[in-house]
Parts: sequence; C-alpha cells; structure tokens
Amino acid sequence: MLKGELELKLEDRVYAVKENDSFYFSSAVPHDWNNRRDEDAIVVWVITPPTF
Repeated sequence: MLKGELELKLEDRVYAVKENDSFYFSSAVPHDWNNRRDEDAIVVWVITPPTF
C-alpha cells in the first residue's frame, strides 16, 4: 500500500490495510476491497500466475 487506506474483505473478515502495509491471499478466496476515505488510495497489485 503506497498511499491511503483500504478495507480488504477476505471471506467474512475485514482488514484495514494502511500505508506501507502489504498483504497476500489466494484469489480462490472470496474477496473484495473498498476505499472508504475521501483521499485516493495507491496500491501495487500483483497477480501471479495470471488468472485472466
């Protein structure tokens, strides 16, 4: 997380991801994210291997 803050939802749990935090999870896990702040959030998101 380069700037800002996101809520990351993995299954039924919600995590606050803040500036300088990192995270990883299997894309097979039901997930969602949300920016609840008025400021932009900047994230480097890497998916490997590609799932598209």
